[in-house]
Formats: sequence, structure tokens, C-alpha cells
Amino acid sequence: MYPELPHRAFRLLAYMALVSLDRDRPDMPARVCWISREALADALGFSLPSEPDTDDDSEEATEARARRHSAFVVLSASVKTLVTSGAITRGRSGGRNRTAEYVLNLDQLSQGQRFVGPVDQRNVGPKGQ
Repeated sequence: MYPELPHRAFRLLAYMALVSLDRDRPDMPARVCWISREALADALGFSLPSEPDTDDDSEEATEARARRHSAFVVLSASVKTLVTSGAITRGRSGGRNRTAEYVLNLDQLSQGQRFVGPVDQRNVGPKGQ
């Protein structure tokens, strides 16, 4: 599914699928991902420093802001790739103290692919052959 996605975008999609529900619950729909940009940056392998206070002008704070900005630029490009490909739809934008919402469009398999279901581990390997 979505074989055209570059590595970072696919990695992000896989993480979103991992943390969202597979089936609807009464209080939460399936395939909807509510997540912070920090968590998504972490999924891409960025180790983000804590956000410095707005009035902190120290060298460490400036470095932290630069590292966070750089990671979020890469994250934004990956999210844009997922939206453009149709893999996700933006539900709502995140903001200060508010997570973003993404709807995962994973219902239909690409043409030529088919779901084969879970593997029964009891029938795998030398004994099950």
C-alpha cells in the first residue's frame, strides 16, 4: 500500500497506524490519529530537546529552538507527502497544547495487493511443513 512513498513518509504512516485504533470504539473512531508534532518527530528519529521558555535567550535555548525547528520542517514535508498521496487526511491542525488529528486512508488495498490474514504460528517452520 502506497509503494511510492519515500522512507520518512512511509515510516510516519506506519507509526500513525500503530498508534491509532483498528476498530471503532464507542468513544473513538478507528484509523484516526490524535498526536503531537513532538511524538511524530520522535517517530522519525529526531531526539528533540524540551521547548525553552519564550523569555530564555541563552545559547542553549537558541540551539534547542533551532533543532526543534529543523525537525518540524522535515516533519511538515513528510506530512505534506502523506496528504498529497492520499494516505492521510488532515482532521484538524494542532496548536499549543492541542494535538493534531489525521484520518488514515488505509481501507482499500492497492490494485494487485491482497490481504492474506494473520499467520498461524503453529504451522510455520520445519514441524508444520
